[in-house]
Amino acid sequence: MPDLITYGDASVAQWGGAGDLSVRQEDKMASEDLEPRSRRALLTAAAGVAGALAASAAMPLAAAATPTSLQTEQDNVAVATTSVTQVTNAQVAFKARATLTGAAGLVGISGDEADIAASTAFTGVYGWAPHGGVTDVGAGVWGDSVDIGVYGTGDVGVQGYGSIGVYGSGSTGVSGESLSSTEPGVLATGASASSLALKVVGKVKFNRSGRAAMSSGARSKVVTLAGTTSTSKVFAVLAT
Repeated sequence: MPDLITYGDASVAQWGGAGDLSVRQEDKMASEDLEPRSRRALLTAAAGVAGALAASAAMPLAAAATPTSLQTEQDNVAVATTSVTQVTNAQVAFKARATLTGAAGLVGISGDEADIAASTAFTGVYGWAPHGGVTDVGAGVWGDSVDIGVYGTGDVGVQGYGSIGVYGSGSTGVSGESLSSTEPGVLATGASASSLALKVVGKVKFNRSGRAAMSSGARSKVVTLAGTTSTSKVFAVLAT
């Protein structure tokens, strides 16, 4: 009996001996049909892969930020946040220092910088933001904390200059406390003898003011107030 060998859909009978090969006519046709079908399958698969590549090439690519090293002496453009995380306690995360005093050690700008200060000499940190428009307010520096947003120390802890030098808004707008027995907690000074030093819109309350009642027919009333001396000025206003 011949050995039956199967190739795809074709059945081939192979005789031993000299290797005489006999193929049934219908199987021969199937065998001849096998190779073209395989080529068609390969071409179809290749076309499918090419179509998938073309479709993926037509799709917009996501803009992924590629980490790069910061370069000195030039602007470093970034498309994502650049941050420094310090994991060691009591170590500064980022430090900027100008060894000379002709410009600020660090400058922070939000938006257009056309109107920034011409000189930032003798300044550790300088912040700039343009006018916020109708609904927003530009802030060069914003300090935010549950405790103290901005804290200043020095001969002058905090100084403001502008149409309004210092503006405070809150349960108490502005609070001043003196640690000296002779200096005021809040000092209002006019630029000249004719300048207005203090203007109050609304009521004024002094904790060293009060009322004292006089009996009918009495000619005097003694009121004791701590801190007053014989040279203190006391104003008494009679009321009914």
